[in-house]
Amino acid sequence: MSKKHENDLYKLIGNLKMGKKIYVIGANGYIGSLLVEYLNTAGHEVEVSNYRLPDIPKNVIDTDIVIHLATAGGGTVHKPRFGNDNPEYMKKVNLDGMKNLIKGVKNKSTKILFVSSAAVYGKFEDAPLVGENAPLNPISNYGKDKSEAENILMKSGIDYMILRPCGVFGKSTHNNFGNAFLNKILNNAIENKQIEVFGGEQLIDTVYLLDVINIILRACGKEWKSNAIYNVGGEITSIKNMLEIVANALAKAGINCPLVVQPFNGKPAAILDSSKLKNDFKWEPTALTIAIPELVKGYLNTLK
Repeated sequence: MSKKHENDLYKLIGNLKMGKKIYVIGANGYIGSLLVEYLNTAGHEVEVSNYRLPDIPKNVIDTDIVIHLATAGGGTVHKPRFGNDNPEYMKKVNLDGMKNLIKGVKNKSTKILFVSSAAVYGKFEDAPLVGENAPLNPISNYGKDKSEAENILMKSGIDYMILRPCGVFGKSTHNNFGNAFLNKILNNAIENKQIEVFGGEQLIDTVYLLDVINIILRACGKEWKSNAIYNVGGEITSIKNMLEIVANALAKAGINCPLVVQPFNGKPAAILDSSKLKNDFKWEPTALTIAIPELVKGYLNTLK
């Protein structure tokens, strides 16, 4: 993490309303492990769930906010894990887990922040810009489960916020880089000494991990938005341009990775229209020219 980002987040924390009781499900995961560090720094009373989804007993959660990050399945918007090998297990975790989470809330004034996924939108012929009211057409079991879990939450009567991020990238705690598209591209580039591009002109809007944490911290502070859904997309650019930034950052570190272009015959993912989030939170995603070099630096430091 750059000093600027660290300073910006700690400055943000200084302006937050402290002292919320927050229950985190998925605290050991890619987003959750780093988020918990910032929540603690912000002075919140953080309770990490002792239960794995879906095994949450009734009436055990008595906090101001629940942050729900746990899931089964996953992958990225551009390369989803379809979960066809064990869809019943995924449903048990993702759907029964949401149902039991809702039953586990003891105090009905508790709010739930659910980190869903842009996978709920599916893929299209032309990569349209989709807003939160766009039809949901998930193609993977993961995306279908996220969509259904959203519906379960929205019908629960509990005050909620739903975030739909796409392809979160960046370094988390303990050198955890998750399974995001860009993180995997970087790993493959360093291993193979080249960056393989399929097509390259397709648009992408992968989002920086610290940007997602920024929004969650603000929602847990003074900026909770009741019963709201937000797309959380990053800077929109072509995959080729994004990977050129990766190549340039690696070159500055003395690692030359030429781009190798391969044919692309698949359907592009939807591109998130995040204007609602930008307007309500006065927020802009971190530029890729800033975020990607931070990612590269963090990754290379783990190899030393």
